[in-house]
Amino acid sequence: MRELKSHPDILLADHLQDVARRASKLIMGLGPHLQLCIPPEEIARAAFITGCTHDFGKAKRQFQDYIHGGKGKDKDHAAISSVFAFIVASQVFGQKPQPTRLLPFVCAYAVNRHHGLLCNLEEAFEEASIEHQIAVARGNIDKRIWGFVIRCKGLDLTLRFSDYRTQFEKITAQEITECFRQFSQLLRQKADEVDPSESWLVDLYFALLLVVSALTEADVACVIHAPEPKQAVLLDPERIRQYAFAQPQASPSFQKLREHAWQEIQRAIEEPDTSAFRLTLPTGLGKTLMGLYLSAAVQRQHENRQGSKPVIYALPYLSIIEQATDVARRVFPPESETGISVIQHHSLSFPESKNEEANFEKARFALEDWDADLVVTTFDQLFYSFLSQDRGFIRRFFRLPGAALLLDEVQTIPARLIPAVGTFLEKLCKKLGVRILYMTATHPPFLRDIPGIVRDEKPYFESLARTRLHLDLEPVPFSEYLSGLGDWLLQH
Repeated sequence: MRELKSHPDILLADHLQDVARRASKLIMGLGPHLQLCIPPEEIARAAFITGCTHDFGKAKRQFQDYIHGGKGKDKDHAAISSVFAFIVASQVFGQKPQPTRLLPFVCAYAVNRHHGLLCNLEEAFEEASIEHQIAVARGNIDKRIWGFVIRCKGLDLTLRFSDYRTQFEKITAQEITECFRQFSQLLRQKADEVDPSESWLVDLYFALLLVVSALTEADVACVIHAPEPKQAVLLDPERIRQYAFAQPQASPSFQKLREHAWQEIQRAIEEPDTSAFRLTLPTGLGKTLMGLYLSAAVQRQHENRQGSKPVIYALPYLSIIEQATDVARRVFPPESETGISVIQHHSLSFPESKNEEANFEKARFALEDWDADLVVTTFDQLFYSFLSQDRGFIRRFFRLPGAALLLDEVQTIPARLIPAVGTFLEKLCKKLGVRILYMTATHPPFLRDIPGIVRDEKPYFESLARTRLHLDLEPVPFSEYLSGLGDWLLQH
C-alpha cells in the first residue's frame, strides 16, 4: 500500500506534525510582546491547529494519485482542509469568551487561503465551491488519516483526527457558509461602531496575521528544511557611536551642531520609556547613524525582559536604501567579530548565496523572511507585511512583535495612506510591543503628537538654512523666464 504523502519526499503525517510544531512555537515565542485581548497561548493553539489541518485534503485519493506520479491532476486541497480546520477549532475554542471563540474562523480562513491571496469571506467560503469540494472528498479521503494523532506538550493540546470524523462526514456546505455569513455580519457590525479601532477587531486582525504568518513560514520552511528562526543578535550602540565620531570632522560650526545633537540623543535614552519618538534634524547631520544608535539602544532596553528582536530600518527609495545598507555594513562588517547580520531587502533584491540550488532556496527564504539582526528595507515591504492580501508579504509579520522600527524620510509617505498606516503603526506599538523611531528633515503634520528627541529643533534649521524661496506670482512667458535665468544664476 502506498504511503500518504504531502510532497514527493515527505510523509503527510510528518509534514502536519512539523508544520504544527513550528507554527505554534513561533507564536509562543512572541508571547511577552503581545498585548491583545486574545491570550497568546490561544493564538498559539490556533497556529497549531492550522498546522495540523492545512494539508488534510491531501489525503484525498485524487491528490495521492497526483503526488505518486499518476494521471490525477486534482491538487486542490485547501478548501476541504479549511472545513476540517473549522470543525477542529470549533471544538477547541467554541466555549471560550469573545473574541477568542472566533478563532475557528481565523483557523479556517488561514487554511483556506494558504495557497492563494487573501480575499473576502464570501469569496473564500462560497457555498457552491465548498459544496463541490465536500462532494469530491466524500468517499475519497484515505481512512488512514483518521488515525493521525498530533500532540503539542507546550500547549497541553492533543488532536486525534478520529474525534472529528463523524462531524466531518455529516457537515454540509450550507452549514459552513451560514456560519461565515453570520461571522461576516458580526464583523461589519463592529466596524460600524464609533471607533472600531478601539474594539477587538484590531486584535482579531492581528491574530489572523500572526496565524497566517506562522503557518506560511512554517509550511515553506518545513518543505525546504530551513533552520528555525533565530533570536536577533543585539546591535551595539557604543560601536555605532564610536564609528560616528571617527568620521572626518566638518567645519567647526557644523561639528558643534552635530555633537550637540548627539548629546541630546544620549540624554533621550535615559528618559522614561516611550513606544514612539521622532528625530527631526536637517539633512547632513548624520541621522542614519543617530537612528541606528537609538534603535540599538531601544533594542537593548527591551531585550532584558522580553528577548531580542531585530531592528528594521525602512526607507522610501532604493537609492538611499543602498546608502543606508552601506553605512550599516561599514559599522558591522560581515567578517567582524560582532556576528551582526545585515540584509537589504526590496523588490529587486536577490540572494547572495548561489552555490547550489538547495542553498539558494534557503538563502532566498532567509532574505524574504527577514532572518537577520538588522533589516534594511522599503516602506512598501514593511507596510505590506500588515496591509496586504499577499501571503508572501504577510509571512514576515511574525518578525514585527517586539521589533525596533526605524522609519526614515517619513514625510514621503503618500498622504492618502497616512490614516491607515498611522493607525496601524500606533496599534503595532500598543498591542505588539513595537518601538518606532520616525526620522525626517521636515515637520509632517501627522507626527505632531509624537514626542521629539531634540528639545529645540529650530536652532539646527536656522544654522543650516540652505535655501531661499523667491515667489513671483505674476505670470511670465516661458521664453522670457529662460532668457533671464542665465543672468540670475550668474548674479547669485
